[in-house]
Amino acid sequence: MTEEYPNSGGTVLTSEQSCDPTPCDLEASRRVDWRFLLPDPRLRQVAYVGPVDSSLANSLRRLSETLKIVSPPSASFPSPAERGGFDLVVVSSRRQSALEIASSLLAEGGYLYWEIDRLSRFRSWRKVLGSEGEFGCLARDFVRDYRRCLRQLGFCDIEVHWHHPDFEHCRKIIPLGDRSAVEFVLSEARRSVPGWAGLVGCRCLAKSGVLQRFVPCISLIACNPDISKDAV
Repeated sequence: MTEEYPNSGGTVLTSEQSCDPTPCDLEASRRVDWRFLLPDPRLRQVAYVGPVDSSLANSLRRLSETLKIVSPPSASFPSPAERGGFDLVVVSSRRQSALEIASSLLAEGGYLYWEIDRLSRFRSWRKVLGSEGEFGCLARDFVRDYRRCLRQLGFCDIEVHWHHPDFEHCRKIIPLGDRSAVEFVLSEARRSVPGWAGLVGCRCLAKSGVLQRFVPCISLIACNPDISKDAV
């Protein structure tokens, strides 16, 4: 399934309108706060690969200048005219085919934003075990496996973030590659654990990297290399 939304959002507001955003505007904006992790936070030529009725899809409809929505698993690969035509591709799916479609849509020098809700692994063990082309989610290190998938598709500059407490009600976006940031967040949570035991536990989790295996909502941001620039 494919939907096209030319000029579906990103409308230029007058000064009066911009001072009085509606609750829906605020909610939609908060859902895509991750855009400020990108070099350019503007949502211009955007493609989305994932469920059409999600809050993420709805926010992109409201805020993107141009949006193409592709819904796996029935989606076909982009036509030659569409390939490489988007500077940002957003993925909300754990299917191999979804990543391959996203890679074909993304322009050189563009960015991929990939949301992974690992809470779903507890909802259906049958899917977790690898049915319907999904990634095997019982691997020892999820983040390592997801990174490998992106590298195999040619992506670089991969960053991983933890969305706390989840995507829908996110209050913090923590870079899992920054140990000091992770330690700070965990130190706040340790207040419910007595003294030194909590502190030691927080430091061990951050230092060992084991935390990456258990945080429920993570995102990966990756760049599609600009081959023309690399060749100069």
